[in-house]
Amino acid sequence: MLNNLIEESLTGNSDIELAISNVLAAQTQLTLINSYRFPQISLTGLLGFGSNKLNTLFTNSTETWQVGGNIAGPIFDLGK
Repeated sequence: MLNNLIEESLTGNSDIELAISNVLAAQTQLTLINSYRFPQISLTGLLGFGSNKLNTLFTNSTETWQVGGNIAGPIFDLGK
């Protein structure tokens, strides 16, 4: 009975719903901020064809490719 009274008083109260929403937003923001402390790694690739002449565009000799990588991360976080 007491639990039902507490639940009824908390549901529908806009101040409490706003406070819960603010806490969830702050938790999400902290998670995002903490993720910036770790390095970010990415790998990209490209495969295609290139030629100066249209009739030789799709031959095996005009095949091109590129691969690249990137690592970025904080070096100094100044005690954060």
